[in-house]
Amino acid sequence: MSEATEFTNEIAKFVGDTLYDLPAVNDDGRRFVIAVLGTDPVSELFARLKLAGGYATVFVKMSTGSVHVLPFLDPSPADVDALTLEEASLAEGESATVEDFTKLIDQTPGGLVLRLGAPGPERVSVCAHPLGQPPRRD
Repeated sequence: MSEATEFTNEIAKFVGDTLYDLPAVNDDGRRFVIAVLGTDPVSELFARLKLAGGYATVFVKMSTGSVHVLPFLDPSPADVDALTLEEASLAEGESATVEDFTKLIDQTPGGLVLRLGAPGPERVSVCAHPLGQPPRRD
């Protein structure tokens, strides 16, 4: 079994076995969970977020083995101090990883607004907020 599959199964079990409140809820009341490795390209995360409609609770397994949680929510007026991805200057190139992106969000207390897709009605804008690590399951 690959590391990605193992991590996805671990997160599914964690979410299913605990009362962990997933912070990201879409307009229909659905909660999407995405599990990614920090070594994955950030473009893969963005593609999966777009498929989920932009709203998701993302679990990232960092190279240190720690797990970070990133809720992607609808940008609200409270997010006015959030940076945009363009302002944060994280290239979406092949070298940018999910771990790079996670570290950037952890350093941006106001959150980071993403605009997924080309301008127009299909464009999804979401705000990623730093949340840190999920509670430990003992």
